[in-house]
Amino acid sequence: RSQLNLDWNQRLKVAFGAAQ
Repeated sequence: RSQLNLDWNQRLKVAFGAAQ
């Protein structure tokens, strides 16, 4: 669960950066 959460968080951050 921790690893999945980290992966999801990183993906969200990347998506946010790309969106901005």
